[in-house]
Amino acid sequence: QRRLKHVAEHGVRDSGQSRKYLLGPTWMMFMEHPVTGVGPGHFDTVFPAYRPVSIQLAPGWAHNEYLQLLAEYGIIGGVLVVSGLAFLAWGIVKTSKFAERGSNDLGFKASNRSAFFMGASIGLIGVLVHSLVEFNLHIPGIAVPVVVIVGVLASNLRFATDNFWITPAWWGRGVVTAAAMALVIWA
Repeated sequence: QRRLKHVAEHGVRDSGQSRKYLLGPTWMMFMEHPVTGVGPGHFDTVFPAYRPVSIQLAPGWAHNEYLQLLAEYGIIGGVLVVSGLAFLAWGIVKTSKFAERGSNDLGFKASNRSAFFMGASIGLIGVLVHSLVEFNLHIPGIAVPVVVIVGVLASNLRFATDNFWITPAWWGRGVVTAAAMALVIWA
């Protein structure tokens, strides 16, 4: 309640008003260190050099995942993240026609694959859009489920082609089982 009470006030840490003043300094931070950025986790440390007079508190984050990515990791980090998102989008588009039921699939099927695929895709788009105004992926309680959803969406690519279906021989299954058990015992 206290946080919501101060959302419209200026000069308060929980205020939503100060976020618009973070965009310019964050962009300047990126423009001065375009290739490698200021370093992972260094946004709040470097920000005072770029801080406008109207913001006296340490913001912690840029409140824009994409600008913060550019400011901290530069073009190198941006290219890595954008290429990962591009490959994920390509996989989702390629898989979409195989994950959903066709119009001639009548009757009851116990699979919820198409519902999960659509819901996870739309939810992921929602997180990516919301990342324009918030630092969602810096919060482990949000980032971990997003990574799990991305992994499950990526695993749906196996429905797009038969190339990903591997049926190992009995000895292959034994080797994989032994490796998994060794990993469990070791961890």
